[in-house]
Amino acid sequence: MNFKKVTKQIGKYFSVGIIGGMINISILLFFTELIHLSYMISAVYSFMSVTLVSFSLDKIWTFKEKIEDHFLKEYFNFFSFSIIALIANLGMLYFFTEYFRIYYVFSQIIAIGLSGGFNFFLDENWTFTSKKTRKK
Repeated sequence: MNFKKVTKQIGKYFSVGIIGGMINISILLFFTELIHLSYMISAVYSFMSVTLVSFSLDKIWTFKEKIEDHFLKEYFNFFSFSIIALIANLGMLYFFTEYFRIYYVFSQIIAIGLSGGFNFFLDENWTFTSKKTRKK
């Protein structure tokens, strides 16, 4: 893959990440401030709510795949590592909020930002593989 294509793909990926991050923070605030759940429980709901949106946008726009191409296999891969990412996210959220006394919303923004590069690597090399498998 050439540098220009990778750079464009990374830009799209992070654009989707920003959209997902805004949705994540909105849901986090809704459940924490309006429903009065713990910010940790709210973070689980917000994270899980964003997975299908992020997956679909990345599949169609970032990695230029048809939605029906290997959807279940790729979503399973995406969801599997999302669980790992969720655990890491919750750990960072708790750590920044409880130990550094950072407002939980800012802690969540930091946690989302720290996981972005790792998630791109997993998505590019493991999740969205239908075009790669067709070329072989």
